[in-house]
Amino acid sequence: MNKAKKLIKNTAMLFTGSFVTKILSFLLVPFYTSILSTSDYGTADLISTTVLLVLPFTSLLMDEAVMRFALDKGNDQKQVFTIAMTVSTAGFIVAMCLSPIILLFESIRPYYLFVILYYVSLWIYNICTSYVKGLDKFSVIAVAGVTHTIFYIGINILCLAILKIGVYGYLLAIDLSNFIAALFLIISCKLYKNFVSIKKIDRDMAKKMINYSVPMIPDYISWWVVNCSDRYMVAFFCGTGVTGIYSVAYKIPSVLSSLTSIFSSAWRISSVDEFGSEASIRFYKQVYRTYSCILFVGGAILIACVKILAKILFANEFYAAWHITPILIFAYILSAQAIFVGSIFTASKKTKNMAVAPLIGAVVNIVMNAILIPIYGGTGAAIGTVIGYITILVINLFMTSKILNMQLLIKQDILVYMFIVIEIIAFLSETLIGWGVVVICCAGELLLNLKWIRRVLEIFVTRFNKKQEND
Repeated sequence: MNKAKKLIKNTAMLFTGSFVTKILSFLLVPFYTSILSTSDYGTADLISTTVLLVLPFTSLLMDEAVMRFALDKGNDQKQVFTIAMTVSTAGFIVAMCLSPIILLFESIRPYYLFVILYYVSLWIYNICTSYVKGLDKFSVIAVAGVTHTIFYIGINILCLAILKIGVYGYLLAIDLSNFIAALFLIISCKLYKNFVSIKKIDRDMAKKMINYSVPMIPDYISWWVVNCSDRYMVAFFCGTGVTGIYSVAYKIPSVLSSLTSIFSSAWRISSVDEFGSEASIRFYKQVYRTYSCILFVGGAILIACVKILAKILFANEFYAAWHITPILIFAYILSAQAIFVGSIFTASKKTKNMAVAPLIGAVVNIVMNAILIPIYGGTGAAIGTVIGYITILVINLFMTSKILNMQLLIKQDILVYMFIVIEIIAFLSETLIGWGVVVICCAGELLLNLKWIRRVLEIFVTRFNKKQEND
């Protein structure tokens, strides 16, 4: 119960900051689609995608290591932070030496400086955020998230609506909001005092952190391939205009993604406690079932509402993205489950095994994209993404069962997946019978997950009653 309370508390704290950021960014979609062309939006998205590809290589994913090692109370936290900053700074120098490669690409060459600022701001913000999470200061993270959002929205409105500087303004808003939020964390947590002299760095600790994070790079890159490579392939086969439409199609699933990423951040901390014990196994199973229930039911309802949301959010030619969105929602459900199962690798510190499933999934995804995109465009890319995530989830379930066997309800999950696939096909048919099938599928999702819905409601009712008694 204490572990559950801690998980709920941490999730609520992260929700306060992160979800406010995500939902307001989501509400900016009509603003972007009314001001930016599909080509401009596609270019901006490719820049973001490229930075996310380069960063783990050069930073050695020190943001992951700094949080995990800061959680171990026996470690010298100043050593942990100093090592993370030193290693990632060395990586930044390497990145700057390689950065002229950007000038070879005509579409992103004009934004060279903004790409550099994007890299630096994201690198510093990630390290600071992960370290503060490791210090268990979730209230500070929440405030930093709100601060990030306020500046991000304000600068976007200034640059796009008033100054009308297009992609430059879009990127500048990302860069400055990252820097400002990082500065808030540095000042509020006095991170500038969390350094030791480079000469006094604990080399054994540095080696442990690098050994922990480096095996995660293939995993991260493989996830990137499944998540993002389709945009490059869509751009290659169909042009940046279609890439812009495909990128916008991700915006509605991003609501689900925002919730799952918030939970995942909190879960990575709770999953470490008493790992491997009988109580831990029961806790993993209960959380996975409850989490999956929320994903299934939430995803089914979101699919049913896609067309309504698309009419509100997608302006002009971006509206064509609606028929891709339901498939991407299914992809996000599979992704969230695969990430949860994969957390067993990080909790057990067996990170050398965690890249296997994403690597195979990435290969499958690329092959499917190469086959489907030339025929079906963005829809083909979305289907390829779903197949890639299914591959990752199945392999992760098999591999982690040898570390922590949660004895999951696989048959029930397969039935739920079938309901979702049928719902998507019916939804895309745009017929009256199709809408009837959509309603039946949503009802089926609710019935299959009724037990876990009751469990979630009971938890919230119990917590509400206790709060009332304390008041």
